[in-house]
Amino acid sequence: MTDSTMNVLCYWNRTILRTETYLRYIGKDVEIVPIDVPDQTTFMQLLNMVYDIFDVEKESQLILKCCYPARVNKFQPLVVRNDQTVARMAAVSWKNEISPVELFIEHTPPHLNNENDHSI
Repeated sequence: MTDSTMNVLCYWNRTILRTETYLRYIGKDVEIVPIDVPDQTTFMQLLNMVYDIFDVEKESQLILKCCYPARVNKFQPLVVRNDQTVARMAAVSWKNEISPVELFIEHTPPHLNNENDHSI
């Protein structure tokens, strides 16, 4: 990983299971796609990358979470929801030499957005 790019593994459209020390992404046919996220990427740029990679309607609700180190060998989910949390995800990656960063993506199709409250 260089100082200008963060390597990210995107885990698509399954469920996050929090174990005692880590996060697991469970479900059938989990799709994993590696992406390079440039330094200074905004939340909207990251979101548009995800929409494009997975060919998702932009009206869909996406919830992005990454593994955030809470203590040695213990991680918790960090909801990535704005420019500050994208910057935090990058800073933690570089400071702790975590590469690739794991980004878990949960998806709600547009027709279900009004039926379920999936707001972050």
